[in-house]
Amino acid sequence: MLFLQKRQTVWQKRFYVFIVFYAAITLAAQIFAQKTEQLLGLSYVMIFSAWILPFLPRVFCRALRLPRLYLIDVIFDSFLILAVTFASLLNGYTLIPHFDKVLHTIAGFLFAEGGMLFYYYLKPNHRLEKTDGARVSWAALLSSMALGQLWEIYEFTASLISGGTYDPQLVKTTGVTDTMTDMIVCTLGGLITALFCWRYYRTGKKDLMTKILLEFVEPAN
Repeated sequence: MLFLQKRQTVWQKRFYVFIVFYAAITLAAQIFAQKTEQLLGLSYVMIFSAWILPFLPRVFCRALRLPRLYLIDVIFDSFLILAVTFASLLNGYTLIPHFDKVLHTIAGFLFAEGGMLFYYYLKPNHRLEKTDGARVSWAALLSSMALGQLWEIYEFTASLISGGTYDPQLVKTTGVTDTMTDMIVCTLGGLITALFCWRYYRTGKKDLMTKILLEFVEPAN
């Protein structure tokens, strides 16, 4: 059965605890950013995004007529803390060198995981079988590449709309170098996930990403 129900109750409780933490740290970051006058231009969009984007997994599940996936909520909101709360509101891109590349690499892992889950959503019996290895690995890699490209389109569009006043990743000044390095590290994250995925199907050895997959997909007998 796809999206195992036996783990839903456990992750539902964890999600409720985590969302309180998310709200507290995001509110504190916004108050700090306002008091230190770090909010300029589209930074106010980041405030809006920090409270709206957590609903995205729920919208996605409803669109695909899936049950609420609380583990996905926790993973997605954890990434939002890094990408929106810390990086944009607390100026994390400046505080930590190459933090943008770190985020894109993490995104590569997450995009690849999403690709694997989507593969089993489309698969008729929704069961994990050893013969799926090659197809699931390709789904992981290609998903990280495709979604990484969409992210770059978003960054470029945000820079254009703001006229350069909101450009924390320096898209306008770094040009193709920023775009290409972002896509490379995102693809690298997807490639690593795909290789570990392939290893699991060949040897049965589990890693973090395959453990997440097994929270939702039941192996065939």
